[in-house]
Amino acid sequence: MRKHVENAHKKNVRVDTDRLLVSFMGGTNLEPTFSPDVEVRIDGSDHVTRRVSFQVSDPRSAITLLGARANAPGP
Repeated sequence: MRKHVENAHKKNVRVDTDRLLVSFMGGTNLEPTFSPDVEVRIDGSDHVTRRVSFQVSDPRSAITLLGARANAPGP
């Protein structure tokens, strides 16, 4: 997971080769990477992706919280 700032997205939701982008006002600032890849459903179509970029208000806190969750034992 990394802080990754981009502000030139033309669509709110877009699927690239290995990345799902969910932007807010054209911007994203956090990008977790999944291993193995994950499957997401967008507008009724399934896509396999490795990275998901999205916008959060506090990237540092989000990295801490999501990292703790990723390392927690499963239910």
